[in-house]
Formats: sequence, structure tokens, C-alpha cells
Amino acid sequence: MNNEIFVTLLDQAERDFRTEVADIELIAGSPQRQPDEAGDFDGAGKHPEDLAGDLVEREIADGILAETNEMLFEIQAARRRLAAGTYGRCEACGRPIDPERLSAIPWARRCASDAHRHEAESRGHDPAGVASSWVPDPLDQDEGQDNLSHTTLWDPQDDVQVSSAEELAIHEMVEGRR
Repeated sequence: MNNEIFVTLLDQAERDFRTEVADIELIAGSPQRQPDEAGDFDGAGKHPEDLAGDLVEREIADGILAETNEMLFEIQAARRRLAAGTYGRCEACGRPIDPERLSAIPWARRCASDAHRHEAESRGHDPAGVASSWVPDPLDQDEGQDNLSHTTLWDPQDDVQVSSAEELAIHEMVEGRR
């Protein structure tokens, strides 16, 4: 395994995530979104629905920031694994992680099967009942209806399971900023 390639990928990912953090902080900290002395956002002259929209935007920005900061933490952890000589080995089973997976997700800690199992367990699902497919089961879809609330979706760019259309949209929005 050529670690130089993965160092370059980690460097690029870190730059991308740091740019994303700066962009989101700029948006979240724009003058019209600054709190007053009491810590509240100025709602004078705004309709309550507008204030609710601002709150939703703020919560989405906060969620994206948290996720992005988590990715920066994972990149630093991958750098420590590189230095320790354990990079590219699954933390769960010890087998080598597929180089294609590391090329797509250079901070990956686990092989694909253990990552799926870990994700299922963290969501409280039985890992044995989780399909390893990246595509939702078409049998779960009623023809002509949007069943995103009942279907598990995967965002293959981030290797993250998403459970709603809103969460998928957030991941797609994040991808659009890279």
C-alpha cells in the first residue's frame, strides 16, 4: 500500500472540510443572524414564520458543522494510524481495508462489512438484518409514492446511512460545497 497516495487524499479531504467549516461559519455568523445582547436574534418586523425558518437554517448549519468537525477528527485519527503503522487495517476484524474504499474514504476505520455492522448497531438495528446493498430495496417502495421515511438510504459519497429525505438533502448539500 502506497501511503503517499493516502496522505495526499487525507490532505485534500482536510482542506475541503476546513473550507466547508469556514463557509458554514460565514453563513451562520452573517450579520442578519447575530444575536442581540440578550442572546436572541432580532425578530423586530419579522413574521413568526420567518423566524422559524431562520431557526431551522441555524439548526441545519449547526448539524453540518458538527458532522464536518467529526470528519476532521477522523482525518486526524487516520493520520495517527498512518504514523503508528495501523492505517488500512480494519479496527474491528484486523483485515486489510479495500484500497478502493480507502481511496473513496481515506479516513475509514473499518472494512465495508464491519462499517455497515457498526452503523446498524449505532442506530439500534440488528446488524444481521441490515442489507449490505447501497441501494434501497425496491420491494419496500410503493409504486408512485415517496417512502423515504420507511426506507434506509445510503449516501455513497460519505459512506453514511441516512434515514430521511431531509438527511439525504443535507448530505447532498454538503457534497455540493466540495
